[in-house]
Amino acid sequence: MPRVQPYALPRLVPQGEDLSFDDPRVPGTTLTVRLRALDAPAQLRALGTAERLIAKFVGDPDEGVDPEMEYPETVHGRIDLSSTLIQTACMIEAQQEFVPENGAPYSFDELVALTVTMPTAWIGLMGASGRIQQAFLGKGPKRANPTGTPASKDSSA
Repeated sequence: MPRVQPYALPRLVPQGEDLSFDDPRVPGTTLTVRLRALDAPAQLRALGTAERLIAKFVGDPDEGVDPEMEYPETVHGRIDLSSTLIQTACMIEAQQEFVPENGAPYSFDELVALTVTMPTAWIGLMGASGRIQQAFLGKGPKRANPTGTPASKDSSA
């Protein structure tokens, strides 16, 4: 089998997907974002950010390493961060695309706040993030198309 020529291959460009999430606990409020899959360099940057935040706010309890500081208390009180929450929020933060009508992408801190203010929307956002990433990798529903052509709205494809 011939050797792969990486520079001769096209770059796979993930397409953004507009998403809206409601939460029954917050009637009349809709969370709207555009997410795109992350290629390997972007994914590794997000994981690097997550590693730094984990050291800062969680530490390594298994190794007896305390966090550098507690996560700042919010207007909603104390939010206990975990490694998984930090990794997920960092990935979603990196997946967001700017859309003028949606306003600025949500920051890490805003995404963490959504976990306690719009938990049903947060769960939907997590699921969509994973689904979009898996589709880009060629796994799961083919809704997110890595070639940049319009994705089918039929999730059964």
